Amino acid sequence: MKCVETRYAEDISLDMLADKLNMSSTYLSVYIKEKTGANFSEHINSIRIRRAKQLLWKQI
Repeated sequence: MKCVETRYAEDISLDMLADKLNMSSTYLSVYIKEKTGANFSEHINSIRIRRAKQLLWKQI
């Protein structure tokens, strides 16, 4: 999901994202789980961790 990939640093919630995409949060949750294998919270946290690792590696 490009939207989550680009807005990971913001205070974003499943409900807010679903509202912006004009879909129910239940449907979006199932969609994210099917596409990523993780629920919304796990998915956004993994994006944040991956980005933090990238930033740390640049510091070395």
